[in-house]
Amino acid sequence: MDTNRPLESLAYKSLIDIINPTSENMVDFVVKTVKEFKIDGLIGSVKRSCGLLPGYMRLIKDAVYKEVGIPTSIFDLDGMDIREYDDVTSKANLDSFVESLLASKRK
Repeated sequence: MDTNRPLESLAYKSLIDIINPTSENMVDFVVKTVKEFKIDGLIGSVKRSCGLLPGYMRLIKDAVYKEVGIPTSIFDLDGMDIREYDDVTSKANLDSFVESLLASKRK
């Protein structure tokens, strides 16, 4: 907080915060977390009703793979309309992703 510019500081804080992060901050946070916790694979979900998440998830997927070599599986979900959710397909995709992670660990 810059006490010489309190209103500008508050405005900046409300724009660039954990609740409303920039794409760079979000990507950096996820990459850092993957490294710190030694995560083997990342599963992301994208709510189609949210306009920003698909882009963020693609940036995260690319950055995590480039910087750590960790694969990411992204699921499209719609939290507002359960009729759009296919339980069987989602579970099959998740099982396939986990099996590929386990297979890569055995090598």
